[in-house]
Amino acid sequence: MIVIFLVSAIFLYFGPSFFRWLFGRSGSSVVGASRCLSDRVDPYVLESLEFNSNVKFNPAPEDDQTLNIVHFVGNGHVGLETSPDSPIYIKTGKVVSSPVPFHPVVSVVTDENGEAAGHLQEASVLQFTSGLGHKIQCVPLASGGTLEIAHQFYAHQVIPTLLVQSIKITNPTNHDVTVSVSRGGISKWQTSVIFTTK
Repeated sequence: MIVIFLVSAIFLYFGPSFFRWLFGRSGSSVVGASRCLSDRVDPYVLESLEFNSNVKFNPAPEDDQTLNIVHFVGNGHVGLETSPDSPIYIKTGKVVSSPVPFHPVVSVVTDENGEAAGHLQEASVLQFTSGLGHKIQCVPLASGGTLEIAHQFYAHQVIPTLLVQSIKITNPTNHDVTVSVSRGGISKWQTSVIFTTK
């Protein structure tokens, strides 16, 4: 009886890893990336049917009939589009319309992006009722599985000059993935001057 219990415990502990190793990974990671994106975007698609949000897929499906809405978050003092090449817009007069050539949006780059660039699944969501912008990326990994990168953008309602971008990276695999972050910053600001103080 004790022997059967020990064999069962060992099988339950090592069995899944052994079968995964024996039969290889199941399914394509590209299909996994597509499933990852649809799982994350489905709640927003339901909101968009009630006209409370807008969802844009990148690349856009051929039968996409949605309006070409700019995904912009702001609070009446500052704002930006949710794309990496967006400058900050500040209020002049009564409108947030003056671009400052500073690009604060952070992009996440993985080692996997290069070889999976054609299979990267991405969607951008703008929630009208809450003023939140989201960008969801699902990157198929060479080792199998899918890396999920979720960005959230909003302009603070109490502190008028604060824009927030939060990034959540989820790696459900057993393999390490190296990621790096980058942003445009002032690289495209021709008249900027940087001072170093001590």
